[in-house]
Amino acid sequence: MKASGRWRLKPAWALLIFGLAVFYDLNPMYPFLLPFGVNAHLPIPKVVDASWAKSSQPSDVKVVRVDLVTGQVTLSGARGLIELKTYSGGRRPTLGVVVAGGVAGTFDSPACGLYDKLGNSLSTDRIMTVHLCFRKPQEFAETVYDARAAVQYLKSMGVERVILVGHSLGGAPIISAAAFEPNVIGVVPISSQPYGANPISDLGSKKILVMTGLLDVVEPPAWSRAIFKEAVGERDIAYFPGSHNLDECADGVYERLRSWILSFLG
Repeated sequence: MKASGRWRLKPAWALLIFGLAVFYDLNPMYPFLLPFGVNAHLPIPKVVDASWAKSSQPSDVKVVRVDLVTGQVTLSGARGLIELKTYSGGRRPTLGVVVAGGVAGTFDSPACGLYDKLGNSLSTDRIMTVHLCFRKPQEFAETVYDARAAVQYLKSMGVERVILVGHSLGGAPIISAAAFEPNVIGVVPISSQPYGANPISDLGSKKILVMTGLLDVVEPPAWSRAIFKEAVGERDIAYFPGSHNLDECADGVYERLRSWILSFLG
C-alpha cells in the first residue's frame, strides 16, 4: 500500500470531532476542553433584569394604518412606528403567533420563507400570525419593546394566547418579551444569539422549543444548547443539518415548527 504523503481526515472522524464540539458537555473530554475556552459561550450574558418589565412596556402603542390588501399594519408609539405583516386567523382566532427575523430589520425569514409559509398555513387553523419588523435591530432594548408591542396588538385583536418565534438576532428579544408578557404560552428561539437570552430561566410554565442548525457558524449550535439548558419547565431542542438560515432543511424546519404550534390547540 502506497503512502500518499498527505494526511486526510476521514468523514467519520470529522463528524465525530464536530459532534464532540457541539455536545461538549456530554463527552468525557469536557474537563480537558474547559481550559481552552471551548465553553466560552457560558454562562449566557446577564443583560435583562426585572427593571425591564417597565422600561420595555409599550403602553402607548396604537394602530395608525391598516392595509387590507397586503395585510400590513403600522403601530405608532412614543418610540416610533412599528411595522407588522399580519395573517388573519379568521373572525375569532384561538391562538396568535409573533414571528421575528434578524439583523436586517426587514420582514426577513429563515428557512426559505418559513414565516410566510407558516402564516398562510396557520390561518386555516384559526391561528393569527404577525410578522414583526424591528425598528432598530441593533438596539436590543428597542427589539424587546417591539416584540411586546406585537403581543399587545394581538391582545387588542382578541387573541389571549400567544407564541413567540424569533430567528438569529430575533431569538433573544422574544425570550425577554415572553418573560414580561403573561399571555405568552410558548417561545421558539431559532439559531438564536445568546445576548439578552438570560430570561429563558424565568419563563416558568411557558413551553420552549429551541431550534438550531448543526452547521451554523454565525450563532453556533452550542449557543442554542446553552439556552436550552438554562430553560425550565417543558422544553425541547431540535437540531437540523443546515447552516444559520436553515435553507438546506427548510421543509423539516417548517413541519417541526408547525406541528409544535398546532399542539397548543389540543
